[in-house]
Amino acid sequence: MTETSPIILVLPGGGYSRLAPHEGEPVAEWLRGIGWRARVVEYPVQTRHPGPLDVVRAEIAAERAAGVGIVGVLGFSAGGHLAGHAALTLAGGERPDFAVLCYPVVTMLADTHRGSRDQLLGPGWLMQQPAQGLQVADAAKLGRALRRAIHAVVFAYFGSTAT
Repeated sequence: MTETSPIILVLPGGGYSRLAPHEGEPVAEWLRGIGWRARVVEYPVQTRHPGPLDVVRAEIAAERAAGVGIVGVLGFSAGGHLAGHAALTLAGGERPDFAVLCYPVVTMLADTHRGSRDQLLGPGWLMQQPAQGLQVADAAKLGRALRRAIHAVVFAYFGSTAT
């Protein structure tokens, strides 16, 4: 493996309030163990949009400037949201070539993601949105959009059967 071999940038979750340690370095280490170059991106938390996205943009651009031809992102939960956001909104050399979204936050409208929404967009953001233009994005819509944009995998975890 060389410094210009494909790389996966790992984006841990944590509700945009922290970086979950179990979704960072252990994942990058596992990827390296199966032959990928991988590293964790410690994007800023407790920071409003576009702070985290700007860091991912800069990290991808830095890899491209170093001669890396293929840059992918892999994110969990809020990190999955960030990976999807990067895949859908960044352009040119700042855009990842592929994305893996692991149980991503797919909407800022659901109460289940209130913590991520409040950290990234600010408390009260939802109440400031015009009701007539608001549409809930679901995993199927996100998946279709990502398939049109780049190579992407989205998976979710819906619970455990373990007792």
